Amino acid sequence: MNKSKRFLPFLGGILLILMAILSCGKPAAEAAGEKPAGQYDSILRTTQDWPTYTDPAVGNDQSDTITMVHLYDPLLYPDLRGEPAPHIASSWSVSDDGLEYTFT
Repeated sequence: MNKSKRFLPFLGGILLILMAILSCGKPAAEAAGEKPAGQYDSILRTTQDWPTYTDPAVGNDQSDTITMVHLYDPLLYPDLRGEPAPHIASSWSVSDDGLEYTFT
């Protein structure tokens, strides 16, 4: 076998070993004084849908529903019989024509 053909795999192995050794140093961010990976001051929450609508009149899928449940407390909430019961609103009244609702 030719000497150059035997030398190329050897040279490739040496280069792989050097690359592995050089990659074991500190990350650039940590060397610059920044926080190391995994130590953050905030949390990023992702969903399976984009965009997530926060308007109850527009949102209609699971991601939108989860967002609205976390953002809005309902004025009323159904009791075990399905009748409206107070939640945030302590009381409410309905106009005679049934078009206007007043929540306290």
